[in-house]
Amino acid sequence: MPRLLSVLFALVVASIPAAAWAQAVNFHDAANAVYWNTTINNWQDQVYVGQGAYPDPGHNVWNGFGKPSGFPGDPLTAATGPNKTSAGTATPITLDTTYGFDNGAIGYNAPNPGDNNTAQGQPSFILGESAVVNGANPTGTFALHHVPAGSYNLYLYGANFDNDRGAVFSVASGTPLGGITTAMNTKTGSPANTFLLGADYVEWLNVTPNGSGDITGTWGAVNNTLTGQTGEGNFNGLQLVAVPEPTTLAALLGLPFCAMLVRRGRVR
Repeated sequence: MPRLLSVLFALVVASIPAAAWAQAVNFHDAANAVYWNTTINNWQDQVYVGQGAYPDPGHNVWNGFGKPSGFPGDPLTAATGPNKTSAGTATPITLDTTYGFDNGAIGYNAPNPGDNNTAQGQPSFILGESAVVNGANPTGTFALHHVPAGSYNLYLYGANFDNDRGAVFSVASGTPLGGITTAMNTKTGSPANTFLLGADYVEWLNVTPNGSGDITGTWGAVNNTLTGQTGEGNFNGLQLVAVPEPTTLAALLGLPFCAMLVRRGRVR
């Protein structure tokens, strides 16, 4: 009977669309002047379209934050909205940040091929542009607003374009996966082009919004023992992933029906 229940469980799980498991809302620093627009002969800000560390196949939508760069391009809607989920549907969630300045060195479609070190959809697009804190502004803050009640996993990205610094993170609720609170860049690639836990991102589990619907946290300078760099903290962005309630998951899996079969002795 246990084996048959396991098979039933696997079959039901396989039938559930990915969107039923979790909903993601993604933000990144898009004050990046990353794309050379040949029509206007100028660099242009662009918002990332692609996957992050959270596996979310087919759902590639991100929202941009950052200080106005002076370059044309996609709007930086994070603080004002309208924002979208990773699947492209509307979300009320907004993101406010405080930090020193934006910094990066990524580009593609450039007249000089030597300036091409990323492309749309590559991790380096995210990890090559960051919101920076340093001696003048030692701590950065982020605040997600209008977050519906529930439990979430929170992915936080921290890398500079040289991939030799990182960030120390804190979140007002939840616990860090593996106890890892620091993204310590390894300088493997410049910029980094692979999402690696503890190297360029960290993950917080069971994060919950407060009574006002806010999730808050900070980042600060890392003392990078791998590269010898210190005095700077980098924040590239985040992914907020909803975790289904146990009752919702049970309903999705048809567990009451399975339990009824067990009680009636129909599953042997």
